[in-house]
Amino acid sequence: MVILTRNRLPCVYLYREVQDNSDDSGWRFTANDESDDDINDSAKVALVSLGAVLSVDERFMRLRDAPAGSAYAYDHNTRKFMVLEE
Repeated sequence: MVILTRNRLPCVYLYREVQDNSDDSGWRFTANDESDDDINDSAKVALVSLGAVLSVDERFMRLRDAPAGSAYAYDHNTRKFMVLEE
């Protein structure tokens, strides 16, 4: 499962946390315009399967096995997700 914000904008930022439970992949997908309040508001996020996300947008496919702590931002010039360094 992943957490996906419901603002309907394209995902441009994704990161992977340590799993909350055995059903959680740890992936979080956002449009990067959400406030902390938005992300922490259960009415503004959806818990969906990683497969469902990949079936709608395959841009994430090559990243699906990245470890917890990974973060990526979409580069509109290269049309790829680029690793974000801390």
